[in-house]
Amino acid sequence: MASFVFKPAVRTHIPLIVGISGPTKAGKSLSALRLATGLAGGKPIAMLNTEGPRGHQYCDRFQYIAADLSAPFRPIRYTEALQMLKTMEVGCVILDSVSHMHDGPGGILEWHEEILDRVAGTDYAKRERSTFVAWVEPKAAENQFIYALQELTCPVILCLRAKEKIKISKGKVEELGWQPIVGERIAFETMFTLMLPPHAKGVPDLSISDMREPFDAMIQPGRQLDEELGAHLAAWSKGIDQQIGAEVDAYQKRVRGSPPPVKAPEAPKPTRKSPAPSGRTVDYGTDEEVEGLKGLAYKLGDWAGKDVENCLQNNNGRLKRLQYESMKTYQEQQLAKLPAVTQETLV
Repeated sequence: MASFVFKPAVRTHIPLIVGISGPTKAGKSLSALRLATGLAGGKPIAMLNTEGPRGHQYCDRFQYIAADLSAPFRPIRYTEALQMLKTMEVGCVILDSVSHMHDGPGGILEWHEEILDRVAGTDYAKRERSTFVAWVEPKAAENQFIYALQELTCPVILCLRAKEKIKISKGKVEELGWQPIVGERIAFETMFTLMLPPHAKGVPDLSISDMREPFDAMIQPGRQLDEELGAHLAAWSKGIDQQIGAEVDAYQKRVRGSPPPVKAPEAPKPTRKSPAPSGRTVDYGTDEEVEGLKGLAYKLGDWAGKDVENCLQNNNGRLKRLQYESMKTYQEQQLAKLPAVTQETLV
């Protein structure tokens, strides 16, 4: 008997792991809280804070639960926190910051040195021979953290400190620019990592960020990371845009793709016409068709002040393009306004 079942792949409930990196005062913590608010969709936000009291400087602006983590910053302590969060009903997790695990007091780099001190002391020849072996325990603990990270079913935001790095090769110095302070294997787990330059106030530099499709098209250059982007990412991870796109396609096929049945002649129904940006008149179809398109449009949520009929200009090709641009809010107040079928999808 076959033990595998293959079926069409569907994007649904993909747990996002997002990196936000930057030097001090670039806006990492505030950006993480704003992004988490949109990602959580009204559910609680949980933060693991390594920054001490200053890690809660925005608690008057955002509601979240938090646990403080102090030195030593061993991976196992992060892992224990993730395992506890796995049992809780949270909408988004913020780890601020993961850089402490790498180069903070008692972090992976110091742990490696502690092992070398224990096995080789000041015998530098022996220390060199033992370097590889001394990495085994810290890297195994880092792997356990990664596995715990992958098991979370909610979005996770990794706050990462950054520093300017150089590479010296054959006597030449190569500037590598701003780089996250984190192990390579953890950096690999993020869907994308945004780099905030010094004093960026939450505006990422996409030219030096670690991006991939489709996120490079979803994040607008020169714009702060905010709640709207978080809601946008949440909708993508749940496949909402796929569902609505399929409904639009089905609607088009139903009302446009099949020839009308043969019946007795009747008076033509009035059509909706409105000037297009070029000044020409665009025919949307019958009143019934326009109302159907409006119903699909409202499933996208808040239109950010855009008029629905203007969004339907050039027929519903415009609507499909706005699947990303206008899915602004999936917060509780907006969710209550949406049709029941969309509410069930978002839960």
